[in-house]
Parts: sequence; C-alpha cells; structure tokens
Amino acid sequence: PANVELQVNDVTKDELPYANLVCSADVLEHFPAQKIDNILRKLHKAGTYNYHVIACYDDRHSHLCILTPEEWLEKFKQI
Repeated sequence: PANVELQVNDVTKDELPYANLVCSADVLEHFPAQKIDNILRKLHKAGTYNYHVIACYDDRHSHLCILTPEEWLEKFKQI
C-alpha cells in the first residue's frame, strides 16, 4: 500500500530508521553472541514497541547465540 515503505538495513552495521514496531521471528539467535547486546540496543532504540521470538535451542549449525529463555529475557530487561 501507499503508506508502507520497505527499507533494508544491516543491523550489525547500520543505524536503524525509527518505526512504530520492531519485530523479528527466529532471527536473533543466528547472530554471534558478541554482537547481540549492540543489536538489542539498536532494535530497542529503533521503535516504540519491540516484539521478538527467539528459538532457544542449539541446532548444532546455525544458532550462534545459544541462551536459555531466562538469559534472553534478562538481556532484554537490561536494555
């Protein structure tokens, strides 16, 4: 629709544009653990509301940041 804009950014490098809602589904666990805190700060700053679903299991190949649900929640609370 005319009121929707798509913008592609690299969350590890770029500043993010501001939006009403920032969301992800099964994405954050694929970033290296050392980048997660910075990514979460950027996401939080980029939107009024944040909603993220995280797969909290080790699939032995693609999940680079393996944390328990409690550890993920603590990271979000800190930010």
